[in-house]
Amino acid sequence: MTDFGKIKDYGDFVRQDPFRNGLHYPAVLQKLGRVSKRRILDVGCGDGRFPRLMAEQGASVVGYDMAPEKIEEAQAVEEKSSLGIRYVVATPQTFRSPEDFDDATSVLVLPYSPTVGDLTEFFRSTSKHLLDHGRFVSVVFNPQFSDFGKNLGSRRFTKLEGNDVQVEFIDPMSQETKFTSVLHQFTREEYEAALEEENLGKVVWEKLFATRESIDALGNSFWEACHATQPYSLLTAGRK
Repeated sequence: MTDFGKIKDYGDFVRQDPFRNGLHYPAVLQKLGRVSKRRILDVGCGDGRFPRLMAEQGASVVGYDMAPEKIEEAQAVEEKSSLGIRYVVATPQTFRSPEDFDDATSVLVLPYSPTVGDLTEFFRSTSKHLLDHGRFVSVVFNPQFSDFGKNLGSRRFTKLEGNDVQVEFIDPMSQETKFTSVLHQFTREEYEAALEEENLGKVVWEKLFATRESIDALGNSFWEACHATQPYSLLTAGRK
């Protein structure tokens, strides 16, 4: 499993990344709707950027991540400008909370599970901490994506053996590859079976499109390939 806490430039890249800021984060926020006064668990919170976006809209947020380096970064920002976010170093197997949550979120975390069993652990842990009406809203690598080897603006995906996929994170201006990672292209059936097993079998899959602001800023040509090939999917799961 890729340890993003060890990738030196990852945080700086994501802070400027059009895919995160113009595609992934807005899609989850739109799906959540009004988050004011709602309790939200962010799974794999990294350096806390997405928890802060939700907290700025009035949500009460707890975030956990396996990388101590990222939690340290997130906590440092929280100490300078408090939004009441609680951060925890944890894995799905070790995370515990005395409170339950209205919703849970994750952005490109689940596809880095090494196996289907590890993927199921994310769903098991999250399900334990969700209220009955709660949803788990996640951005994942599209199980049906097939346009490998093409430049998609700030990403390039290369098919490896089995379900492994290499991801190149590309600077949109210089087109330089900044760093790489390896994720897993789980099938829809694997996601849905794991969710069903953990009582989260009410599943909706949706396409992702950039915000109008991001299209205006970068132009249609930047987003055209991403919109056409759909490398990412929005996965929402809840109790039936």
